[in-house]
Amino acid sequence: MEWMIVTILLGLALFPVLVESRRLSVIRSTALSTILFVSGIAGIVTIAIFNIDQPDSGESTVVNRPTRVKKDGYGRSKRCQSCHQSQHHSWSHSYHSTMTQVADEAEILGNFDQTLQIGEQRFILSHDDDGYWVELKVQVANGFSPLYDKCKVVMTTGSHHFQLYWYTYPAQIQPLGPKKMLGLLPFAYSIEEEKWIPRSATFLGPRHHVGNQEISRWNNTCIRCHTTHPRPHVDGIKVESEASDFGISCEACHGPGDAHIERFKNPITRYEAHLASENTVDDIVNPAKVEDHGRQSQICGFCHSMASLTGQEHHARFQKHGTEYRPGDDLTKFLHLIRKTDENHPITQEILKSDPTFLEQAFWPDGMVRVTGREYTDLLESACHTRGKLTCLSCHSMHHTDDGATSLEVWKNDQLRPELKSDMACLQCHEQFKEESHLKSHTHHLATSSGSRCYNCHMPHTTYGLLGAVRSHQITSPAIQVTVETGRLNACNLCHLDKTLGWAADYLTTWYDHGTVDIPEEYVGVSAVVKQVLSGDAAQRAIAAWAMGWSSAHEASGSKWIPMILKELLNDPYEALQIIAIKSFRNIPTIASVPFDLLNASASFEEVTVIARNMWNQSEKVQESNNAILTNPDGTFSTEGLRMLMEQRDERRIILAE
Repeated sequence: MEWMIVTILLGLALFPVLVESRRLSVIRSTALSTILFVSGIAGIVTIAIFNIDQPDSGESTVVNRPTRVKKDGYGRSKRCQSCHQSQHHSWSHSYHSTMTQVADEAEILGNFDQTLQIGEQRFILSHDDDGYWVELKVQVANGFSPLYDKCKVVMTTGSHHFQLYWYTYPAQIQPLGPKKMLGLLPFAYSIEEEKWIPRSATFLGPRHHVGNQEISRWNNTCIRCHTTHPRPHVDGIKVESEASDFGISCEACHGPGDAHIERFKNPITRYEAHLASENTVDDIVNPAKVEDHGRQSQICGFCHSMASLTGQEHHARFQKHGTEYRPGDDLTKFLHLIRKTDENHPITQEILKSDPTFLEQAFWPDGMVRVTGREYTDLLESACHTRGKLTCLSCHSMHHTDDGATSLEVWKNDQLRPELKSDMACLQCHEQFKEESHLKSHTHHLATSSGSRCYNCHMPHTTYGLLGAVRSHQITSPAIQVTVETGRLNACNLCHLDKTLGWAADYLTTWYDHGTVDIPEEYVGVSAVVKQVLSGDAAQRAIAAWAMGWSSAHEASGSKWIPMILKELLNDPYEALQIIAIKSFRNIPTIASVPFDLLNASASFEEVTVIARNMWNQSEKVQESNNAILTNPDGTFSTEGLRMLMEQRDERRIILAE
């Protein structure tokens, strides 16, 4: 209210200008415009004075969760709003801004009026006027008995695909009462499905029969990338975690803002800067103007990389003081960037001592990242970045441009620059393919076909994440030899689901002179995707199952035959794969309306089998013999072929944590 009062007083103080203007016969509208303009400026200045750097009310009294504390030149994003309203508006609508939130009715998306169960544990969810609550009961001889009293949900993580819930760990079993140590509800709320799923199913791993509440995980791990300027303050059992802001806010990318805010509090200084040359001294980092294209991408890479702190001493400093990296710095001085191509590095070797399977679970055998959220690590292996100038900002924009090209809702899904929804991401450099004739001669597909989209061939969906497949950010070209050597599906077979590796190899040899490839016996005569869905390891099954729901693949391969094969994943021992199969079914007409239960996918197996068999019999595509998709010479489905592939399934334990 203070700024409104000051604005009114300033407006009244300028009233004599109007009187004098009329006395001098100056045009009334000019005088009025002057008053409104100056009053507006006064309002903006006053907003800045009262809002630019106010402390957070109530945070100093919070004892049951990590807090937001202004420190080291960092503060809250609201400090930026007064001067940068457009940028703040688009950021506040992004999923970066809501990565971590204080739990209240406006932010919590899940239904808290139900009971969820894992094995012998029941989690009773409830809410009242005082907040949202979790109570755990465990099975005993005569029913279920409370393990601890109701715990309050105090923070959330995620608002795009899933939302997770952190609660105060029960005081009666906290050693010495570290009240800022949090427990994690072992269920996640699927925003797309509007249903609960096991938390363990959001990653790819074996089924959990107990609810792992991952005590202190947020304080030790999540805080680093899910907040701005985090300080874990974890010392043994003492936990006093804090951050300058929750979520990925302005200063995560632009650096600490105190000096910038102090410099430009004066509006005259601001306008002088606007009128001055681009060399005006500033105390804030604009990522787009960081001249070194490597350091520009490192700003994103601080979170979006496979990385580790550089030793025990650095880890101790981080636990006490938080990160020492500032946007624009050389990230490699603060983090060890883990690459399979550098697996003999001492820090990587230390990691492997405690987790010998780490590289196997994080990378494909040739060094390509296989889990999402590590896009900068992929970029480091791409010639477009190492020999060219490609950066994260070549394709992505952290702020929405209100030019009508794309809506705010569309932009925030992946924060792509509007013009880069097409091939323009690649045509920025490869201009020769702007001509349709050159494009067609290069891709051997129609210019309008999904097979002529640059990213479908050079950034295929071979990375696991978010209960599906996402695009690899290591820019490569399709090669059947890579599939043979690594087990990773190639772009051709990810689209042509009904074709074999040999079929793809023949075309790549004819079109691009790839040479002869020895196709492994297990891939001969069967679709590469069918092979991996039924007999691949869990990671291969995940990518192949996602591809079976991809609309571009349906255009090339049809979809009526898919359910007869995909239905087998409803009984898969990995819950994540059951859910991926369900998500793919959602994109196939007729079967999409089945009311799947994400907590018990196998319950729908019989119903889906009946529908799938009817779809198969009605499909013209499978009436002719096609061993690749398990079609007998008479057009019937080969149950024997399915059984044989299922018996070959690779059952080795796979864990892919994003």
